[in-house]
Amino acid sequence: MENSNELFTFLDETHQDIYVKLNWISTLVSEVEIHNYTTQHQKQIEEVCRFFDVEVREHHVDEEKYVFPSLLLKQDPNLAELTRKLFVDHERFEESWKHISMMLKALLHGNEWFTSKELRQEFNAFHVLNLKHMKLEESIVYPEASNTDLSGESKQIQLEMHKRRAKHTHSA
Repeated sequence: MENSNELFTFLDETHQDIYVKLNWISTLVSEVEIHNYTTQHQKQIEEVCRFFDVEVREHHVDEEKYVFPSLLLKQDPNLAELTRKLFVDHERFEESWKHISMMLKALLHGNEWFTSKELRQEFNAFHVLNLKHMKLEESIVYPEASNTDLSGESKQIQLEMHKRRAKHTHSA
């Protein structure tokens, strides 16, 4: 990341990956509903669980450390309120994902202690929240925050982000 634009490009790329994974989960949930789930889904479930367990969590840490504070520095009450909402969204994602992840991982072991309707309802709420959240970030938050000069810090930010991700890669 030579400048702050690269940070936002990286964050946007993660959003694109999230859109893809959300669509894949939506398809899987539909297949589970019609009992068309097969063992071929196992690798995809493992991949999507790892992605949300690691990559999305790290993405949220990146935003909370490097994007949201720049909005608060602007001392705009509307941006401050939006930032608080985004922090709460991240907490809601975490809780909702824990439940969805448990259901998906249960499928890996042939254990369906939940109904397909429960999985669909939980996932639909998670999906909608993600879409609304990312739209706010892409339309308001990232443009506002990208005006902040991070150029002096960009090397440190890059090193910290890579180091944090490497820690998860080695522990996985």
